Amino acid sequence: MKKNLLFIFVFISTLSAEFDINEFISKGIRESYGSPENLQLMTVASLAIFGLINYDDDMRELSQKKPVMSKKLSKLLDIYGGRWAYPTLLGMIAFSPTAKKEKANQLIFASSSIGATIATTYLIKFSISRLRPDGSNRRSFPSGHTSGSFVLAAITHELYGKELGSLLYVVGSLVGAQRVFSNKHWFTDVIAGATLGTMIGRGFSIAFNSLGKDSSNKRTTDFYIRFSIPIH
Repeated sequence: MKKNLLFIFVFISTLSAEFDINEFISKGIRESYGSPENLQLMTVASLAIFGLINYDDDMRELSQKKPVMSKKLSKLLDIYGGRWAYPTLLGMIAFSPTAKKEKANQLIFASSSIGATIATTYLIKFSISRLRPDGSNRRSFPSGHTSGSFVLAAITHELYGKELGSLLYVVGSLVGAQRVFSNKHWFTDVIAGATLGTMIGRGFSIAFNSLGKDSSNKRTTDFYIRFSIPIH
């Protein structure tokens, strides 16, 4: 798995984009937290979290008494959310028959979305320092497996259409359920992770769709990327 990740990141580092990378990332971040659709989603999710946080213990007890999935499925979802999802999607893009420049743009879009999600997830984790249900550490809120799975669903929705994107949203929901079932996260951690991943994926999709609309601002820029932060 590490070799596959290294190959993908080295491949990305050789690509060039026909637009201003810094402006693209800046626009993606602005849209993630400023678009009307995302503001509405964040408001609803915040109300849900504040309303349900007092029931986290009840949800935990229920998930332990009445498992919602087999241990085998739980393990597969844990691997998907924590190890294989990122390199799988980036590999799909890298080896697709798409033209080189468009492929480079798609890889930068996907990588930027993933990077922003990882960075934001960990910023919140270390700021909130919420204790996990199993007491293992204070990186419970939000769920990184869930935020990662949902940003991948949003990226896939943008690049490959509604049907495949919707399927990955379902998978992301199962990943979130697995995190509660495995006693690694509270239910509200999962809500926050799903919301965060969706918002960033949508925000960067808006930025991606705006590429080429103002050709006078386009320029070729080398892009180098390295992400090595584990998600838990």
